[in-house]
Formats: sequence, structure tokens, C-alpha cells
Amino acid sequence: MAKEVGYKLKESKSIDKFIFLIVSRPPDFKKIRGELAKGLDLSLQEVKEEELSSTILSRITKMDKKLLIILDDVWEKFDLIENLGIPSGHKGCNLLITTRSSYVCKEMGCQVIDLHMLNNKEALKLFEAHANMNNSTRGLKGMPEKIVTHCGGIPVAIVAIARALKNQPAAIWKDALKTLEDRVVDQNLEEACKCLKLSYDNLKNRKSKELFLISSLFPEDWQVPIQVLTKIGTALGSFGENDRYHLARSEVHGAIMELIDSSLLLHGQQECVKMHDLVREVALWIGDRDIQSLIDLKMPVKESLRYLLWKNDDFPNKFEGSKLEVLLLFLDGSKEFKVSGAFFKEMMRLKVLVLFYNYFKRTPALSWINSLQALKDIRTLILENLDLGDISISLGNLLSVWTIGLYDCSINELPSEFLKLNKLRSLELEGCEIEKNNPFEVIKRCSQLEELTFVANRCENEEKDAISEDVSPLTLHRYCISSKDLSDYFEKYGSMSRCVRIDDQLSHLVSEATFKQLVRRAELLMLEGKDAPRIWKNSILDDIVATDDRGMMNDLIVLHLSSCPHMEFPIDTKDHDSGVAGFCNLVGIHLSEVGVEDLHHGPLPSGVWEQLEIMKLNKCHRLKSILSNGNYNLCHLKSMKLEDCPMLVSVFQPSTARSLMKLEKLTIRDCSALEYIIVSEDRDRSNQKSYHDSLFPKLKKLRIARCSKLRIILPILFAGGLASLEMLVVYKCEQLEYIFDKFQEAEEAMLPSLKELELLKVPSFIGMCKEYHPLMGPLMQKPSPPLSTHNSNNINQSPARRAFSWVQACCSLNKSRPASEDTKITVSEQRPHDRTIPLKLDPSICGVFPFHIAQIPNGLCSLVNYYFSY
Repeated sequence: MAKEVGYKLKESKSIDKFIFLIVSRPPDFKKIRGELAKGLDLSLQEVKEEELSSTILSRITKMDKKLLIILDDVWEKFDLIENLGIPSGHKGCNLLITTRSSYVCKEMGCQVIDLHMLNNKEALKLFEAHANMNNSTRGLKGMPEKIVTHCGGIPVAIVAIARALKNQPAAIWKDALKTLEDRVVDQNLEEACKCLKLSYDNLKNRKSKELFLISSLFPEDWQVPIQVLTKIGTALGSFGENDRYHLARSEVHGAIMELIDSSLLLHGQQECVKMHDLVREVALWIGDRDIQSLIDLKMPVKESLRYLLWKNDDFPNKFEGSKLEVLLLFLDGSKEFKVSGAFFKEMMRLKVLVLFYNYFKRTPALSWINSLQALKDIRTLILENLDLGDISISLGNLLSVWTIGLYDCSINELPSEFLKLNKLRSLELEGCEIEKNNPFEVIKRCSQLEELTFVANRCENEEKDAISEDVSPLTLHRYCISSKDLSDYFEKYGSMSRCVRIDDQLSHLVSEATFKQLVRRAELLMLEGKDAPRIWKNSILDDIVATDDRGMMNDLIVLHLSSCPHMEFPIDTKDHDSGVAGFCNLVGIHLSEVGVEDLHHGPLPSGVWEQLEIMKLNKCHRLKSILSNGNYNLCHLKSMKLEDCPMLVSVFQPSTARSLMKLEKLTIRDCSALEYIIVSEDRDRSNQKSYHDSLFPKLKKLRIARCSKLRIILPILFAGGLASLEMLVVYKCEQLEYIFDKFQEAEEAMLPSLKELELLKVPSFIGMCKEYHPLMGPLMQKPSPPLSTHNSNNINQSPARRAFSWVQACCSLNKSRPASEDTKITVSEQRPHDRTIPLKLDPSICGVFPFHIAQIPNGLCSLVNYYFSY
């Protein structure tokens, strides 16, 4: 909410800039000063830490811009100038503090603005919505109202307790109410603590409770990757040598989902979760004996500590951590990273070590990395932004480890000592630099691996052709192998557990046998590169996909092919039976610089293309047709883009076009041979309204550019058709004569949603439709002459008839107009009560534009523009 205040003030130009800073407790002033300095464009490398506050103060007082600084979640009084360098009462600097304590406001001399909690009526309504009260309220008389009164009007507490009691029997509700009435907690958090503690107690899964406490270790508002939290949770469970890691992982993932469903965790950005700051405070209160955030070495360490967040670049020579199970190290690089080998010596029970090093360059870890050998029970090891060097000893002897994750690290090589790690089930290398040898020579021999991530790594493997034969097939349940980050695809299509992106950077690392094995069950498949035809040859089915009980590549969700000039057909089923299901879950297909002639060749697999939502074809210079050899159902296709396909003659067969019930965007550019968007068929059938009335019912945007042979865009328009079309743009189509071949008038409004129509550089354009059916006329006829501005009969027409009069008018064009003449017409909705809007036109162009446009739909934008340029 405080951020929204900043955005609104900046939008209204009341301020020039705002800086948002989270204080929390205990406040980490060093971190806050650094974030404030960055917000003020100060270089941290040029300022000493002890001088930073005074430097910030000087920068703020000399600024000639209006600045707002927001300090969020303040729990105690502190000196603004001494700790942060923020001046008090400076004219150009405004300060907004959010706190739950009115005492803090008074002590810091703030003007207090109270944000009131929900009243009883609002709180009860919110509670009932999340407790699913509509299903059954028997035996609960009066209890919802009593429970809500204990929530103190705090939304996060109301939602949490409501979801905890959802679908529970009356006995559970009674116990919950008694607990709320009896529990005594810290006065400042009394209402929230009672409610959130009850939600915590009602968690069914013990693992959920453990992960809830561990999640509070991460700094406030921290985006916690679900993948990291999953690996931490898995390490704290029981996992025997013969157990399946992916089953343990599924259990942990279920626990995370339970926390999200209970509103104890919130969805974050890009496969992350976060914890509300109030929920985090309650979690720290619940786990007070087991959890600690250590920011200053002067802080006393709890004796029974199990979970520790270390946020300090200083380390003692020795640390008593005999009961420690989870250690998170968050370092900012303010000091040289020095840790004694004895630091980890007493951590005999440590199961999880996560080290995030937030600095602009990797820090050497050679002096202490070998001390990790003391961690005899370590199960999850995650290291970030370190120069690790030779890890054959330091990591190669961690015989109990299940998960190793290296992010933005540098290593000499992936050592063969990893083959001794019989319990290793998950290996992640992301953004790493591997100085020598092919890492897949080791990876493919780790037959026990169940999860593999190999993304955006740099491998200095000089022997590009020296790939040995595979010893045994990998048994991976999850994998992501790519030379680049795939987050854009995950954001667009959702998370996927089996992803392969092979290009020239990776093709020399992966053997053909490994590639085929990975492709068979891939959900995301991207093939790129001109120098790697040895792997995928002429088709992704060519020698790769064997038909089995699951059919052909029915796991595939996204297919992206780029720079594959020798590929003739991306899907070739000529050697497969037509009854076999294939590609049934394909949602997106992207082809760029691929030598395909068509998208599919051979017998039609069952269910092929039926889930497709996105199709993008770019620079396919040999493409002549799209899905021309069968009756395809593209009922889920939403977006289609065709660019630079110079041999493409037609886009859709009529039967395929009629299946496009969800198509919203269609873009066609630089297809110089294109003659038809929809292939024409016999005249009698094409004139039937039932045959075309459902054509593109959801289409909103249609863009066509530089298609020089296109004469007509669509074969027919019945009134009421294209009901969702908002934008129609045609540019530089030299032979275009008509938008529609035929138009059938009816009572329904024509193009009721149209907001923008642009026809630019279309010198051969004649009119909107070539042939016109009047409302009652049984036969096709040529268009009538344009309506006269003096025809009084127009006034008496029904609104529906008046709505179509402009189409008749647009069926012919005054060819005497100069080729350079531009005309722009704007239709304003300033007269909402007059549904017939007269346009005073130059008589010389009345053959092009209507005299009346009626039935202006509700929600039409303020200006509807029609551009015609010849």
C-alpha cells in the first residue's frame, strides 16, 4: 500500500522520485543505507562505510528534485540522520513511515495517520468468503461472528483462520474459538498471533509446519524460489538409499501448496513465494527457541538453535552449532569473505547449507571450501557467486549429499569424484563457468540422478567432437538443459519440469543418444543452430521418437525451432500409424529460419494440434502452406503470427478456419506470394450463413502488411460476424481490392466492437465488400450507389438498417481521387443519446465513406479512426 502511495504521487507529479526501504526488525541499517545510496545514484565503491550516512545527507540536501523516502515496517525508534543520513524537516525531502505502533510514530515526531482495521461487518464478509460458509453452516450458529472479533479486523489474520476452518466440522470450530479466547500473547501482536498461530496449529502436514518456520528465516519481502525451498524441505525428511527422491520432492511440494492455500505463504514472482511481514513476525514468535537471524556478532546465540540466518560478512574462528540443521548465509561483499575452516567443524547435524553472495563479482572460496568435508550429514548444498576452483575434494567427499546446486560459480571441471556420491539425486549448474572437460561425460555416468539443471553455463571444451558412447541411460524425472535462461517461456506458458534447449553451444557436449532420450519426454523443446544437424537431422521425429503406449511426444507443450535450414517437416509421421495419438498437449509452436515446406507430413495423429494456443512462423522461406494435408481442429488457437514467408500462398483451409473459435490475434507480414487467408471453396456452400457465421468469433486484432498479391482479406461477412473485432490494420498491400468478398446484411449490427480501421498504401482498394446481400434479397447483387446526404428515408430506418448503410457506401471507390490524398475521419461518442452520427463529408469522397454510422457499441474508445490512404 505504501508503494502505491509513491506511484500515485509520482504519477500526479507531486514528487519527482520515491525510494522504498524495508526496515523490519531488527533493522539492518547497513543494508538499508546501501539501498538508499543506490536509490540516490551514489556509487558504493567510492564511499567508505563509516562515511555513507553523511554522504547520503549531503546528497539529499543538495538535490533540486522533490523526493519521497518510504520507510516500511518500522518497529522501534531510531535516529534518522545518524543511522541513515535522512534529514528531518528538509523542504525537498518528504518521509513516510509505516508502523504498527503509534508509540513509534510519537517518538519519531511523525504526523499520525491512522489506517483503520476492517469493521465487524467487513471482517465477517471477508471471513465467510474464505471459509466457504455457503456450503454448510449447521451447528456453527454465532461462532463465525465470535471468531472474527478475535481477528482484530486484520485481513491477513481473517483470511488465514478462515481457510484453516474451511470445511471443518463444528467441533473443530469450537476448539478454535476456545483457543482464541484462552491464548495470551504479546499485546502488540495479540490479535494476529492468536489467529495465525491457530492456522499454524491446524496445518495437517508436519512438513508444512517446518517449512513455515524455515520460510521466516529469509529476509522480509524476500522472493523465495520454490525450487530452493523444496530442496531445503526435502533435506529435512527421511530418505533412504533406495527411496525415490522425486516422491520425497512431491511431498514437500504438497506442503508448500498447503501453506499457500492457508495464506501463510503468498505467491511471488516467477515461481517464487513470499511471506507477509506480519505472518513472518508471528512465525518468528512461534519458533522463538529454534530460529534466529544473526546480523551482529555481538548478539547472543540461542542454545537450542536449529535454523539460523547469518547476515554478516564477519565470521568467528569457531562457532558452536552442534544442533544446527539449516544455515542460510546472506553476504553482501562489504568485506573480504574470510571464514575459518573450524567454523563448520561443530556442525555435525547440519543438513542444509545455502550461501548467497550478493556482490558484483565472484569471491574466491579456495581457502575454506575444503572445510565443508566436516559436514558429514549435509544433504542440500547451494552455493552462489563463488570461485570454487577444484571441487573434487571439497564436494566429491560429501557422501551424504542429495542435492548440489551451484549458481554463478566457477569450477575447474565437474570431477569424476561425483560418481562416488551414490545418494546424489539432484544436480543444478546454472550460470557457471566450467574451465575444462565436458561435464556431460560425468553427468551421464551418474545413473542415480533424478533431477538435472544445466542452464546458461560456459564450458571451455576444446575437444568438440570427442563425445564417448553412453554407458547407461539416465533416469531423470525432471531436467532443464539449455544454453540460455528460460524464464520468459515459464512466465508465458507456466512452469515445466522437462526442458531441452540445444544449440551450437551445447550440441558438442550432448551425445546423440542422450539427446534422443531427453527429447522423448520433453515438455519444452528448442532446437537452434546451423552447425548441429547431426543431432536432429531433418525432423524431430526422425530416428528420435519411438511410438509407445503414451503415443508420440504427448508430453510436449512448447516446440521452438530456429536456424534449422535442412529441416523439411517439424512433424513427419509417414512411418507411423495414423491412429496413434501424437502431440496432443502442444500449446505453442515457434519456427524461425527453418526450411520447412509444411508443418506436418504423413498420416494424421489422433489429437494433433488440438491444444495449440500460439503459432509463430518467421523467415520460413520454403513454406508453401500451413497444415494443408488434413482436417485440423485448432479450437484453442489464440494467437497466430506469420512473418517473412515469401512462398506461402494460403493460410487456412476452410474447415480449419471454422475451428478457430478462440483466435484473438492474427498478424501476417511480408508474405509476398499470399493470395488467400482462407482458401476459397464451392460458391453454393460458401454462401450459406451457417457455414460462416462462426468465423473468428473471438478475433480482436487483425494486422496485414506487405502482402502484395492479396486481393481480398476474408471471403464473407455476415452481419453479427467478427463480433469481437476491435482493430483492422492493412498496410502496403498493393493489389488489395476488398476487405470482404461478400457481405450478407441482417438485423444484427455489423462489426459492433470495431474501434480502429486503418488502410494505408492500398492503391488498388475499391471498397469494403465486392458483393452485397441486402437484408431480404435472396440473390447476390452488385452494391447500390452510395447513400445521398439528402435522402430523408434514412432517418426512418431501423437502427439495425442504419448500421449497415455505410457498408453499401463503401462498396465502391471514386477512382478519380489523387493517389497521394489522405483522409481521416473521427467518430466521437460525445452524443450518447444519438445513436445515428452524421458525418459531413466532401461529396468527392462519399463513395468511400458512410453518411451514417449507427449502433456505436458501449465502451467504444473516445475516437474511432478510419484511415484510407491511396
